[in-house]
Amino acid sequence: MRRSAFTVQECELWDSGWLVLPVGEHRRAHALARVLPGAPGTFAAPRAAGGPVTVREVEARVEKSAGRNDDHPVLTVCAPDAADGGAADTGTADGAPAPAGAGGDVRCVVRPEPPLARPRSFAVLDADGRPLGRIGTGRSRWTGRVRWRIEPVTGGAVVGHRGTLAGWLAFGALLPLWFLFAGVSLLAALVTLGHVTELVVWSTPRRVVWRRAAGSRGVLGFRHGRGEYVWDEDGLDVRLALAQAALHTVDRLRG
Repeated sequence: MRRSAFTVQECELWDSGWLVLPVGEHRRAHALARVLPGAPGTFAAPRAAGGPVTVREVEARVEKSAGRNDDHPVLTVCAPDAADGGAADTGTADGAPAPAGAGGDVRCVVRPEPPLARPRSFAVLDADGRPLGRIGTGRSRWTGRVRWRIEPVTGGAVVGHRGTLAGWLAFGALLPLWFLFAGVSLLAALVTLGHVTELVVWSTPRRVVWRRAAGSRGVLGFRHGRGEYVWDEDGLDVRLALAQAALHTVDRLRG
């Protein structure tokens, strides 16, 4: 079983999308892939490839990034050097995904269905528009935890929940200490004018492990403390793994 670890990091303000980088790597030249948002609800204002960057374009990007109620963007996962000039064209006039070579080698396109601010279903297509699978999101019927479900065209479904059972049990056992953490956070905020509040705030478990069956080995995992994804190369198509990581990243950024 071969396992790889990677992170998804946002590009600079004057550039669009996110870079998929090996763990411990921050140089763009070593990126594994790039995720580009596109209409509807794109986070970044498109601009011509190689053109000058204006202040207004940077401001527009910041404004769009803060818009949580905008329609969810279509996400294109492509080669790391794709569309260096700005946001990618993620579709043709008839709605089909852009072919390979259009602004870089397209690996997959993740399309919300329907295009809402908080869609529950996403179609994952390859560069030629053929379906690779679907990704759904919602809440567990019994526990209320946020749930992600990957349904490949071939093979069984993979399900991941926000926070492992062990993490939630530990969180519940330590819940009485929340008031102590809250008091320390309030005191730190008052003393430092809010500059260190994030260092002492206690959050709910956010680790996710995607499994084919309860108790089985995970084929994809997100480690919140490290901000990294761990992927089983033999257990899940790389395109579906990158699509899920991209969607999970957007969800975390939107809060």
